[in-house]
Amino acid sequence: MSARRSAPPWLRFFVADSIAWTRDLKAAESGILINLIAHMHQRGEPIAEDHPRLARLCGCSARTLSRTIGIFLEDGRIIRSNDGGLWSDLVQSEIDHRKNVSDVRSKNAGHRWGKTEQNQTAFDANAHQSSESREVEEKRSDFASLVASVGATGGDRSAGPSALPPSGRKPPFVSSDLEIDDDLAIEKRRAG
Repeated sequence: MSARRSAPPWLRFFVADSIAWTRDLKAAESGILINLIAHMHQRGEPIAEDHPRLARLCGCSARTLSRTIGIFLEDGRIIRSNDGGLWSDLVQSEIDHRKNVSDVRSKNAGHRWGKTEQNQTAFDANAHQSSESREVEEKRSDFASLVASVGATGGDRSAGPSALPPSGRKPPFVSSDLEIDDDLAIEKRRAG
């Protein structure tokens, strides 16, 4: 049936299923069924068919337990496993559900991990560049933007700071760039 594994401390409980499973049972029989399912779930494997021990676990007499287990075996609520223990398809479906959820979560985590690695690989490729090669790349991109801006302005020197030569230095002063105070110009003429 199932190898022993640690089960979570809870069991999904569907009210409609519980009502359907216990509708035709007496209160004591319903309690025994729920107790047996809880013990199977906690162990994660079939439980040994030891009637005196199971009667103590379920809080009933061994005679009541034997009769009730006979009813459950007859209608399929509980089955005998290959090793002779008692097992429930309800517990097996819960174990299968947990395994499926775990598999889906593992698969999704693998996809997320792969995407993260893929995104980091592109970043890491740039991070491993030497400082010299990064400077060369920066200069190339600066030069490309300069060429684009000069092309956009038609190469006019009066276009402003974006029209710098490729060396990155400012051009020599042009006389029209100098602002001369009118009074200073007049004094130079007088002195001159």
